Amino acid sequence: FPSQLLRRNHGSLFGFTRSHQIFDNPEKSDRLLGLPHSTLDNEPTGWAFHIRVFGVKETPGLRERHRRATKGLQSAVDRGFLHEGSVSEKMSRADIPGKAASLISFASKPEDLRIWERSCNPRLVPARKAGENHGAEVSLFRLMRDFGAHIAMMSLYGVDFCYRHKELLEDFWKFDNDCFPLLVIGMPQWLPIKPLKEGLAARARMRDALTEYYERLEQYQNGTYKGSADLNDVSSTALDRLAAYQANGIPPESRGELDMALLWAQSANTQPLVFWFTAYVYSTPGLLSALREELAPYVSLSSDELPIITDVQHAGLSKDCPLFKSAYFETFRLANEATSVRHVNKPLSVQDDDRTHQLKPGTWLSIPHAISQYDPSMYPEPHKYIPDRFIEVDEGTGKRVARYGALRPWGIGLGMCKGRTFAEKEVLIVVASVIMLWDFEPASGPWKVPKAAPGTGVMIPTEDLRVVGRRRRRTTHVA
Repeated sequence: FPSQLLRRNHGSLFGFTRSHQIFDNPEKSDRLLGLPHSTLDNEPTGWAFHIRVFGVKETPGLRERHRRATKGLQSAVDRGFLHEGSVSEKMSRADIPGKAASLISFASKPEDLRIWERSCNPRLVPARKAGENHGAEVSLFRLMRDFGAHIAMMSLYGVDFCYRHKELLEDFWKFDNDCFPLLVIGMPQWLPIKPLKEGLAARARMRDALTEYYERLEQYQNGTYKGSADLNDVSSTALDRLAAYQANGIPPESRGELDMALLWAQSANTQPLVFWFTAYVYSTPGLLSALREELAPYVSLSSDELPIITDVQHAGLSKDCPLFKSAYFETFRLANEATSVRHVNKPLSVQDDDRTHQLKPGTWLSIPHAISQYDPSMYPEPHKYIPDRFIEVDEGTGKRVARYGALRPWGIGLGMCKGRTFAEKEVLIVVASVIMLWDFEPASGPWKVPKAAPGTGVMIPTEDLRVVGRRRRRTTHVA
């Protein structure tokens, strides 16, 4: 429906019902979302998602125990995913450059493929001429999505968790793509819809994997674990969350259910963004060579014929590569459709230019941030990918810098994404590593970035993008 048909109050507030309103005034949104939890709260939203979407069984007293545990659970995430030092340590331990060197294994047998390759349907492609490497035709979306998701899950839960549950990636995306949107809109779970049923089964397997994980971790800590798993690489985030669960009396059977939200939030939007960023870099004329030149001082390569990355200066990627950072922001602008959802706890007056809206307690308020991302007054040629769009000249230093400006990819206010530091570093390091180590070309025809369809935040491609990937040689020069 056109939004005009839903504007019961006129102005920037509209919705299907008075109990759930949408506010689409970007200039006023920042102030509105900056209000304290006592007025606009995201806890009811979070708990509703736990129950409706992630399948938490609401046993007596669980919500109150979860409220008491929230500070400890959230602090664990803040320390692990927001703190610069902790995130850098996670990135180093993940060895993203080392894994990127074998992004495509060129294995001839399915059982020899790496976990992140299994869904991309690789097909070996011979070299076309002397001096050219053999390649593999793959689904770029599935390859980049699953590569990033594997790294994220391993960084949080450890290597044993990922390799013990090798079907976890498949289950994750089946749940996210086929089931998550239906559950969000309140689709009854008993309906005989095949994608819904398969998605719910995938959710159950993910929940069981997380429940067993926290049981093993608790036994490992107290010395009663009899298995052979090495859990020494488990993140401090997982350990601190276990401590919060234990301290607040949250039973073992609920811990895996409650951690589903974290597992989902860590990858559902970040990993599709990795694909879009990669696709735009390789398909935009001249951008790949410009980025390789800009990144070279901060991504050191060995002198081997097929070089590997010997060092990555994480801070340099973020602070000293303005074109790379701006291209990342531009990808966010075109691919991300973030929405903040809050619950109104007390009567609220919303000033909207020449009128005032009154929101009653109990109202749900959604604030979509993507509306302004296609505003031509803010972003000329808004439907075009312009990689240097976010570059400015710093008045103090005279240096070219990339800044978000009015872009709000992480939300606003107290509900801002808690994993944004980790997510940004992961995306930048993954894409920089791939840029420096791999050549991609379309499997057929010219480059064509797929059209996008709504996802759970970041959009998903409407069609596959098949590419041929080859390792770069040391002497490769890209025009």
